[in-house]
Amino acid sequence: MTKRSAADTATANGNPTNLNRTKEKEWGAYSPQNNVRGHDWINIRGWYQSNGDGTSYTVMTQTINGTATPVLVRACGAAVLTDGKYYLSKDVAEQQQQSDAAFESSQAENPELSE
Repeated sequence: MTKRSAADTATANGNPTNLNRTKEKEWGAYSPQNNVRGHDWINIRGWYQSNGDGTSYTVMTQTINGTATPVLVRACGAAVLTDGKYYLSKDVAEQQQQSDAAFESSQAENPELSE
């Protein structure tokens, strides 16, 4: 893990004289978000990003065909609202396309359902 230098922090705070194009395009900064609706998340922001809430990720467990299956969940915004899920295979993702609405509703009502 690399920490932002003083120059990078100044750039993120609006002083573009120290802008490093490689960092701007390819680097990100992360921070943990603990116990958001019962889950620990990682929040990712652009290296120089000073506005916006970034994108958050966590792994939840979803029961698929009777099997507990890990699902990578993506969320955006200050409220950490789910906007995407990633399955272990394309076949499982296609199978879950129809049932995702029920999963989203149950997660919103009771986040412990995924544990």
